[in-house]
Amino acid sequence: MSDPTLFDFIKQLLSKSRTHPYDKKIAPAYMLSMWLSHKKEFTKICNDINKYQFLLPDDRIYEYYMKRIPKGTKYVKWVKKRKADDLMKKRIEKLQLHYPNLSTRECKMIISNLLRRKKDEN
Repeated sequence: MSDPTLFDFIKQLLSKSRTHPYDKKIAPAYMLSMWLSHKKEFTKICNDINKYQFLLPDDRIYEYYMKRIPKGTKYVKWVKKRKADDLMKKRIEKLQLHYPNLSTRECKMIISNLLRRKKDEN
């Protein structure tokens, strides 16, 4: 049997079958919460435990999810990085090459203003 991954622990939560003992090094509670919160029907469940996220041990939070997540395999879609994010990163790097004193935040503001101005012209 291969070593479990974060996805194996998420599958365990969704199917209620325990094939691997919980390991907080592989699946920290905050990662489980972050992943599960992408599913609209799990948002309230995640929000209820969120205030205790760093107060309770990870295994307690895992047990909470085991009890609260409805049984049945469900697909939880992860929000992936968009191509626009890569494009913005390249623009920031190019701007910082010419103006190394600019922070990333300042570069984003400049690029956004230039794009807005260009859009208004069209």
